[in-house]
Amino acid sequence: MALDCLLMPAYFLAACLIAFAANWLAAFKWRRAVSVHWAERARLLWPVRKSAGANILLLPASFGVLQFARDGHFSAWCVAAAGAAWLGVILGSYPLDREILPAFTFSKWLRFVAITWLLRIVYAVAWAAGAFLMPKRIDWRCFVVIAGFLTFHIMMHLGLRRKILARGGLLVHANDRLEAIVESTTERMHVPKPIVWLLDVPLAGAFALPLTHELLFMTGLMEICDDGEISAICAHELAHLTESKSVLAMRLLGSLSLFPLLFIRPALNAFGFPAGLFLPLILVPVLALQVRILARRMEKRADSVAAEQQSAEGVYARAIEKLYQRNQAPAVAESRRKIHPHLYDRMLAAGIQPDFQRPKPPESISLVHFALWIGMGIVIGFTFARSGFRG
Repeated sequence: MALDCLLMPAYFLAACLIAFAANWLAAFKWRRAVSVHWAERARLLWPVRKSAGANILLLPASFGVLQFARDGHFSAWCVAAAGAAWLGVILGSYPLDREILPAFTFSKWLRFVAITWLLRIVYAVAWAAGAFLMPKRIDWRCFVVIAGFLTFHIMMHLGLRRKILARGGLLVHANDRLEAIVESTTERMHVPKPIVWLLDVPLAGAFALPLTHELLFMTGLMEICDDGEISAICAHELAHLTESKSVLAMRLLGSLSLFPLLFIRPALNAFGFPAGLFLPLILVPVLALQVRILARRMEKRADSVAAEQQSAEGVYARAIEKLYQRNQAPAVAESRRKIHPHLYDRMLAAGIQPDFQRPKPPESISLVHFALWIGMGIVIGFTFARSGFRG
C-alpha cells in the first residue's frame, strides 16, 4: 500500500509531463505559421486541440490499466491512478490553452476548468446512479428512479446549472453596455427582453436558454465586437428564444438522448448479452442524430434572422468571423455532423464573400498524439506480458 501511495504523485507528474510534451510538439507547425491567415492557423490547430481533448480520457485510462496490470486485479488503486493521471493531464493542458488564448490567466483558467468539469461530473454521476439503481425487472422502482432523474435534469435546465456557474464566479449580471444593446435589439425585433448574463471567460460566444428565457454572453465577445456586431449576435440568440413550443419540447426531449442508458440493467436481464446492451446503446446515436438535425435547422433559421436584423450589410458575417478567429475555430469543420454550418457557408448565406479562400477541412487527429497512443498501447501490452497476467 505504501508503494501505491507513492505511485499516485508519480502518475500525476508523468501524465502532466506527457500531456504537455505531446501538446507542445503537436502544435509546432501551428506555432510557426504566424504569418498565414487566421483560418489556416485554426485549421492547423484543430487536430492538436481535438487530440489534446482525447488525452484527458485516454491517458488516465492508460494509467488505470497499468495499475490494473501491476495489481493483477481491479482495485480502488486503479481508480486512484486514473484520477491522479486525469488531474495531471488537465494541468499539462494549460500551457496550450494559454498559448491559444493569452487572456487565460492561470486563475481564470483554473476556475473555468473546475466549474465546467464539475458540471460534467455531476451529470455523469446522475446518469451512472440512475443506471445503477434501476432494478433488473420493470416495476414500481423503475418509475421512482426515472422520476428522480427527470427531476434532477429539469432542475439543471431551470436554473441549477446557472446557480453553479454563478457560485463559481463565472456568471455575473450583464453590464450597462450589454443591457442597452439587448434592450434596443429586442425593441427592434418586437420580442420580450430576456434576463442577460455575462460569462466571465476570454472565449467569444453567446448562448440562449429558452426554458428560462435567458441569454449568456462571454466576455471575450464583448472585448472584440462593437455594439452593432453584438446586436447582430444578440438577434441570433433571440431567434432561439422565439422558437415554437414544439421545437422547445423537442429540444428538451433531445437533451435526454442518453436516457436509454438508464435501462441497460433491465434490458440485459430481459434479452441477455449482447442484445440487452445493444438495444439501449443503438438508441442513443439515433436520438442524438434527430436532435442534431433539428438543432442545425434552428441554427440556420437564427442566422437568417440575424442577417435580417443587422444594422448594415456584412455586420453579422463580420461578427461571427471575429468569434471564430478569437476562438481559433476552423472556418470549415472536419465533418458536416456539427450543429453549426461551416463559418464559410454562414458568411456566404449572410450575403458576404469571405476575404479568404475556402480552407480545406482540418485533419481529425494529431500525428504526435497518435504516436503517443500507439506507444502507450505498447507499454501496456509489455506490462501485461511482464506481469504474467492471464485474465
